[in-house]
Amino acid sequence: MPAYRAIPLLRPLIALLLGILASYQYPYWSIQYIFIALAIAVVSLVAFHYFPFRFKIRLYWLSGFSILAMFFLLGYFVVRKNDSSSNPGWIGKQKDSVRLFVLVIQENPSKKTKSFLTKAETIGFYIDNQYQTVVGKTLFRIDTAIQNQYHFKDRDTVFLQTKIQPIRTYTNSNFDVATYYHRQNIEYQIHLTSENLQSLHPNKKKNIAYLLSGSQNWILHQLRRYFPNPDRLGLAEALLIGYKDDLDKNLLNAYQDAGIIHIIAISGMHLMLLYELLKWTGFLFLKKVRTRRSFQVFCLIFIWLFALLTGAGPSVIRAAVMLTFLVVGEVFYRNHNSLNSLVASAFLLLIVSPEWIWNVGFWLSYMAVLGILLFYKPILKWPDFENPIVRKIWQSISVTLGAQILTLPILMYCFGKVPLYFLFTNLLMVPLSSVILYGIIVLLAMCWNSYLASIIAKITDTLIWLMNSFVRKVSEYPLANISISIGFVQMMFLFGIISTLYYLFLKKTEEKLFM
Repeated sequence: MPAYRAIPLLRPLIALLLGILASYQYPYWSIQYIFIALAIAVVSLVAFHYFPFRFKIRLYWLSGFSILAMFFLLGYFVVRKNDSSSNPGWIGKQKDSVRLFVLVIQENPSKKTKSFLTKAETIGFYIDNQYQTVVGKTLFRIDTAIQNQYHFKDRDTVFLQTKIQPIRTYTNSNFDVATYYHRQNIEYQIHLTSENLQSLHPNKKKNIAYLLSGSQNWILHQLRRYFPNPDRLGLAEALLIGYKDDLDKNLLNAYQDAGIIHIIAISGMHLMLLYELLKWTGFLFLKKVRTRRSFQVFCLIFIWLFALLTGAGPSVIRAAVMLTFLVVGEVFYRNHNSLNSLVASAFLLLIVSPEWIWNVGFWLSYMAVLGILLFYKPILKWPDFENPIVRKIWQSISVTLGAQILTLPILMYCFGKVPLYFLFTNLLMVPLSSVILYGIIVLLAMCWNSYLASIIAKITDTLIWLMNSFVRKVSEYPLANISISIGFVQMMFLFGIISTLYYLFLKKTEEKLFM
């Protein structure tokens, strides 16, 4: 069966992606024109169903074209609706004047080399004692001294007298900062110092954002309490909630050189392993099919509670949504297609947050899972081992190889490096990182008992030390990674080669294409 028939959302997803890219590349169409074009596509689709049969045969392409055009325009629209530059009250129109601005911090500030950095929503300013509303996000930079004094946090309101500055990329930098933030609809920055701060109004509303921020702060407090070593603390924070402010940069580079950078933050792999552990534990005691399915739904609810309690960071939410679609398909649809569930989750995430199309973590996460779904079974069945121990080892190798096949071109394009020991390090470190993650979760669950928590913390701390030491050692080996820098066209060419070889392999071995 062709891929576009087995995966109904594949072609709409491609159209959505093209619409999002077109909106960033050609942001000139007004919302009115988009609605007119969308209306034409809808009318064409509705009219097609009333055509006589003989015309439907001749114009069969019109229905498909109208549907794809609708999703293309939808992709264009979801980007444009978040673009505040066309709004009459856009903050960019105040760029040349000193104003008393009112900002609401959007996330807890992250510690950088010389300051703290966060994002803020500019809601208004005062001029001649008159308040005027504005719209637009800004990059909010806070001096270290003033952050340590006032402890700014998510949803706090700040009043400051200053001038907004455009975000610029330094000429000697390889990273295009201006483009990076432009894709997040952020064009300007504000620098907060002790001189321009007028007043601070801490957030006291007990809304969801407040609770999520408080949950993350509580987790960070507990981890800092039980992990005194900075290296182990940084890895524990990153592994559980994706918080990387305390993560040593040299250690981060070592994980990248060893080919296991993906285990640093919570991902689809970690949530899938946690879900499988819960499911396996429950299935030991539950034998009825209906009871097992109910327990799977309970496990999914637990995963979402875990995601929310850890602060609901972007990587955690992406992983939870991806897992939700996969599990729902497995539980409620007997002949479900895992690939279709994966495509559906990506479709939903890009509609809600189209800027994730530029997020490397988004693509690495989805390409890893897609690689496992496509290549795991063919690789597993290639050498048919009879020894159960050898077969278990080969299963782990098959998962690692499957995940790496589709992520390798992205790593080469984005980082210009190819880790040569990835198979060896993943085979050992993925199970160990999972055990560490479980240990941290149990530690937080037991923190009410300081004695038990201390024991669990010491065991987990030792495991983190072991993993860090191993990764540092491997990263120092000769040819730990080789530098291969490729362009976008070359990356797409590699994906084309992989797709062709995969198709020829399945055709030759008569493997089924979908799980």
